[in-house]
Amino acid sequence: MNSILLFAQAVSDASPSVTLQFLSILGLFYLTVITPGPDFLAVVQASLNRGLKTGLATALGIGCGLLFHCTYSVLGVAWLIKQYPSIFSVVRVLGGLYIGYLGIQSLRSKSIANLDENSDQANAQSILSRGGFVTGLLVNLLNVKAMIWFIFFFSSVIPQSFGLSLRALFALCSLIGAIVIFSLLALFISQRVVRTTLQKMGRAVNIIIGLAFLFIAADILYGLFQ
Repeated sequence: MNSILLFAQAVSDASPSVTLQFLSILGLFYLTVITPGPDFLAVVQASLNRGLKTGLATALGIGCGLLFHCTYSVLGVAWLIKQYPSIFSVVRVLGGLYIGYLGIQSLRSKSIANLDENSDQANAQSILSRGGFVTGLLVNLLNVKAMIWFIFFFSSVIPQSFGLSLRALFALCSLIGAIVIFSLLALFISQRVVRTTLQKMGRAVNIIIGLAFLFIAADILYGLFQ
């Protein structure tokens, strides 16, 4: 991700046109979104174990988390976080523990559920009540690395020539794009062919997802000792 950010800085400095700058930086933002991380894993886990509706709800929750990050970055509130680093420590602990909890949940899952999204039980549950929205929201909000990344992105990568309106437009495009990207991921994972293939792998898939979550959680918490 560091190489992507460095390249984004180069683009913001070199592009002569505001439109070209905007589209180039937005494209690089989307590239970082699809990089596997907690958000990516949360959508995959939700889609596999609880179905398409929960996967889509998780994508929506992630989008709302991104909206929060974009909002305080656009409004310039990020300097408060810089002035009070203890906020990072609190978010780091909460984020590490919650992501670790998701990892343990995945490790405890014996197999991938054989879900039927057309069943009466699945349709009787609303998107929000299935828990995916809250999971996606918390995974994104409590990811301290995402917080640091947004502060750096809006303060260093996006040119100072971008006024408040352009920054707000960038935030809106980021929100919509992220929801679309993660919704497409949920749709892909929920395809019958994909689910059938992954179900044949059984418990191994959940173990891989669980270990990935635990690795990310350990990496986040490790920052407390640096």
